[in-house]
Order: sequence, then C-alpha cells, then structure tokens
Amino acid sequence: MFVYNYIYMCLYIGIFLYFQWIGAAMPDILPQLNMWVSYAFLLWGTYTAGRIIVDCIVLNSKGQMTAVHVRNGILLALMHFLPTFLMSVFMLKEGFK
Repeated sequence: MFVYNYIYMCLYIGIFLYFQWIGAAMPDILPQLNMWVSYAFLLWGTYTAGRIIVDCIVLNSKGQMTAVHVRNGILLALMHFLPTFLMSVFMLKEGFK
C-alpha cells in the first residue's frame, strides 16, 4: 500500500515542480485531488491495519494465537501503516499550493 502512496507522492511533487518551473499556477482541482487521495490512503491504511489487529485479537480469544504473537502482529500492522500515515500527513500538511 505504501508503495502506491509513494508513487502518488512522487508524481504529485513532480507535477508541482513542473508548474513551478514553467511559472504557471497549478489548476485549482489538483490541491483538492491531493486532499481526497491523501485521505483515501489514510482510510485504506487504517482499514488494513485495523483488520489485522482485530484478526489478531479474535485469534487470541479463540486460543489460536499466543500473546507474544498477538503483540508481534499488532506491531507489524502498525509498522506497515506508518509509512502510509507519514506520507499522507506530509501531503496534507504541505499542500503544494
């Protein structure tokens, strides 16, 4: 997932730099598109990490997963979500206006 977010971030920054290079203003739709796509990546990442965490907890309650493996599964889900979160927050905060 973060690979798609990284590709999007690079393309958007490239488009921003292109408009800076030619000295033209970016179209008004691009910052709005950036906002919606960044929020979509945040929702997608939250959903996948949340699904993994819930699955770990459910498997622990059924006795199919030990507490150590639940902890490792939750840490893995959070570490998988962290790059997506950081890139999306960067794209939302920076704005590229």
